[in-house]
Amino acid sequence: MMHGLTVCVGYADMLSQTIERWANSLHDVRVITTDEDTETHAVCDRFANVFTFVSDAFRRNGASFNKGLALAEHMQAFYRPGWWCLFDADILPPPDWRDRTGALESGTLYGAPRWQSGTGELISDIEFPGYFWLFDAEDTHVVRHPGQAFTSWRHAGGYDTDFQARWEDERKVRLPIRLEHLGQLCVNWCGIGNTEALRAMQALRRERGGSYDQEQMWWC
Repeated sequence: MMHGLTVCVGYADMLSQTIERWANSLHDVRVITTDEDTETHAVCDRFANVFTFVSDAFRRNGASFNKGLALAEHMQAFYRPGWWCLFDADILPPPDWRDRTGALESGTLYGAPRWQSGTGELISDIEFPGYFWLFDAEDTHVVRHPGQAFTSWRHAGGYDTDFQARWEDERKVRLPIRLEHLGQLCVNWCGIGNTEALRAMQALRRERGGSYDQEQMWWC
């Protein structure tokens, strides 16, 4: 059994283009959003196996968009054994992607390459970004309680770096699946439309020589 999990806050236009494909290929899907995001709730309500999880974690304690904390709290509240598929709301898989995974092995983190919609350009990924992951909830790399798995960053641009680093390189496998990326790259780390905060964070990174070792704590 495979459970889907994604985050969508102010991004219902993208989710509406992808959620049917995920709903048709997963046992169930939970979408973490906010109470006031009525458009996302309306999109999810169209599907019997898609459920919303309301969270205030995204901007709690002055954070710009704490995606990792929202994911962690969801997995703590709704933990269940089995395989988890985490995906970004603007990622569209092929209809038969489940048939292409082959036999999945616990102890492995699975990802897949993505192509940019419109241009058909392959997006190069140095590591295993969180736009698409498959993992066993009982994998020891995930830690004893999955709710503790995600580092609490104050924006959405670092939690996945920490999470994928739990697996050794030889235990990270890219599946032969072509994912389509419908949105823009690296523009929503501080939330949809919060470009001012994103530019300020990027400027601070440049001043620090690209280092973000303490960014999950000092950035807001």
